[in-house]
Amino acid sequence: MRVRRAAATMLTSVVALLVAAGGTPAHAGADPQDELAQRYSPIVVVPEQAGPCGAGEPYRPAPVDTVLGRADVTLVGPDGQRIAAPTAADLAGKAGGWYLDLPGNPLSPGCSYERWYRDAAAERPSTVYAHIAEDPDHPGMLALQYWFFWVYNDWNDRHEGDWEMVQILFPADTAEAALGTTPASVAYAQHEGSEVSEWSDPKLRRVGDHVVVYPAAGSHAAYFTQARWFGKSAAAGFGCDDTRAPGVAIEPTVVMTSGEEPWLQFSGRWGQKAPSFNNGPTGPTTKTQWTSPVSWQQDEGRDSAVPLPTVGGPAVSSFCAITQGASLLFIALLDHPLLIGAALLSALAALVVLIRATRWRSGGDRRPDRERRAGQVVTASFGLLFHNGRALWPVMTLTALTQAGMLALDR
Repeated sequence: MRVRRAAATMLTSVVALLVAAGGTPAHAGADPQDELAQRYSPIVVVPEQAGPCGAGEPYRPAPVDTVLGRADVTLVGPDGQRIAAPTAADLAGKAGGWYLDLPGNPLSPGCSYERWYRDAAAERPSTVYAHIAEDPDHPGMLALQYWFFWVYNDWNDRHEGDWEMVQILFPADTAEAALGTTPASVAYAQHEGSEVSEWSDPKLRRVGDHVVVYPAAGSHAAYFTQARWFGKSAAAGFGCDDTRAPGVAIEPTVVMTSGEEPWLQFSGRWGQKAPSFNNGPTGPTTKTQWTSPVSWQQDEGRDSAVPLPTVGGPAVSSFCAITQGASLLFIALLDHPLLIGAALLSALAALVVLIRATRWRSGGDRRPDRERRAGQVVTASFGLLFHNGRALWPVMTLTALTQAGMLALDR
């Protein structure tokens, strides 16, 4: 109930501010595309951070020049070329193999990216980039997209740079026509997929015409409401997203893009290259929805996301902890393969020593009527697993993954 009251209070406050300011700002004589983008601009509810480097979301949707023109950022080429303090003009036309390199190690971030962001984004307004697109396969439909750039993604995958978006579809051919219609539907990008909603669906929260977006802490996947979300695929993300209150409501500055901006002509990565799924992402123009927004929404959109129970329990907490811990343990292995590999081999060697330290074997007396050495206990345990494997192996696997997860979280 406290979560619901907090969310209701937040939305009521936003409404009151808009009413006090005279509602949605008028844009008399404005370009129809800009007027459309301003009318439906999103309200972004970011999970509140209790303190610096603590739980919550430290980042905000940032203007791209947050990472441009800085001496501590480098544009790296496929053959090792390096351009210091790259500008938007430096990015234009650069293709695959090029990437931006921010200061820090994305696989082991600590608090470095957060501190860097606070300095780089000082006095810069939160920003979203609006793009209006048509789909050649779906004439008569117009898409209004809002693209969010986040400096760092800190979830079950970790990488520099993060591009997310939401879009609104109109039954119209032009922005001017869309101003006179009611939107048909919306799509919120979530990992490699999206969740869709009709404009009239109660799950879509709005303040007037402004859609309310709830980015998950760390991953920034966009959701319609506040909850903890379950994912088990690339499209939905593998693990738990969290958009629960309390949240901080922000109204980012809307920048209308023409598609010709130099930084939009960059098809390289907006973050350092890293192993596995920890690469920096490519930008908006490389995504399917940039040129085929309706097809993307219909092909990849899900009708709903899966919320985890409001009242949690061991099963809910264990799944979230296991997926996060196992992912972070894998990331630690990628970052320090020799160190983590040596630790695993040492643990295995210790186990072998314990087993071989006993003179008692599975063919002997198993009655628990005498003190046994550590090796005897281990050997008996394996015998128990062998004879009762179907019932016990799932429990053992869950326990092992949980312990691995806790070790990774401690890092």
